[in-house]
Amino acid sequence: MISALQEAHEYFAERADADHNGISYVPNAEMRLQVEIEEALRRAGAPTTSLAVPLPIVPGFVFDGEDRSSEAI
Repeated sequence: MISALQEAHEYFAERADADHNGISYVPNAEMRLQVEIEEALRRAGAPTTSLAVPLPIVPGFVFDGEDRSSEAI
């Protein structure tokens, strides 16, 4: 069963993405399934093979693609 979960995890990891809904990033179905499978693998004590990291959902944050790294906070 672990090998089937690892294979499914790899499949969804390749398709995982986050979409922007105008307010924040929302994980697609594949990312949600990848995270659920990853949790099942962790509970089973098995390693995962993906380096994908889900994006945090931050209310009120809008990514517009502009670099503001030099602006004072």
